[in-house]
Amino acid sequence: MLLKLPIIECTFIKRLNRFVGVIEVNGKLKKALITNTGRLEEFMIKGRRAFCIPKQGGKTDFVLIGFLEKEGKGAIIDTRTQAKAFERAVDLG
Repeated sequence: MLLKLPIIECTFIKRLNRFVGVIEVNGKLKKALITNTGRLEEFMIKGRRAFCIPKQGGKTDFVLIGFLEKEGKGAIIDTRTQAKAFERAVDLG
C-alpha cells in the first residue's frame, strides 16, 4: 500500500550538497532532502519547476521528488518514489 502524501509544487534554487537542496515553497526558502546522489545537472537548474513532499524530522522540511521540463516532460529523481512507482506499475500489469 502506498502512503499518500500531498505533492507540493516548488521551485528549485540550488543544491547545497549531495543530500540537501534549497527550494522555494509558497515564497519561502526551505531545505529539501535529495535521495538521489547522482549529479542530476540536467534537472537541478535554478528556477526549474519541481515537486516535493512534506517530511517530518531531521534537518530538512521536504523530500525533492521530481522536476518538470518546459516541454511538459518530467523526471522522478527520488529513488524511493521510483521504486514505489515501478512496483505499482507491475501490480497494475
